[in-house]
Amino acid sequence: MDEREIQERVARIEELLDQVDAIADPHDRETAGEIVQALLDLYGEGLRRILMRADPKALADDDLVSHLLLLHGLHPVPPDARVRAAFSALGANAGRVELVRIDELGVARVRLHGRDATLEIEAEQAVRTAAPDLEGMQVEDDGAIPLPMWQSA
Repeated sequence: MDEREIQERVARIEELLDQVDAIADPHDRETAGEIVQALLDLYGEGLRRILMRADPKALADDDLVSHLLLLHGLHPVPPDARVRAAFSALGANAGRVELVRIDELGVARVRLHGRDATLEIEAEQAVRTAAPDLEGMQVEDDGAIPLPMWQSA
């Protein structure tokens, strides 16, 4: 399966999950949700067992596997390391973005040096891509005052 097919499959799964959420009968909706959760639990346990026998960091280099590991709470690289790696890959802007910390609520606190709108967008995209398991991101100005940026729904 190539990346395009994976993206199409993910989009289709999201559509189907939306349809499950829209089921009018509460019993049927609950049953469908229970099936989905049972599959997630089973596959998550299978992934956990695979990780016990393999190099988890090597597996996490694959985008699809990385997302599966995140979905099941099994990603071997902590969110702060993933965010820092994403920031260091920003090319010319790599040194202009700094992860201050990830707070207890799962919000990445970020400092931008030479702040501009493009840099904010790049930082946000980097955090969302590298650590979709975080709850949000806030930019702190030089006085460490948090400025709202995005928060997970």
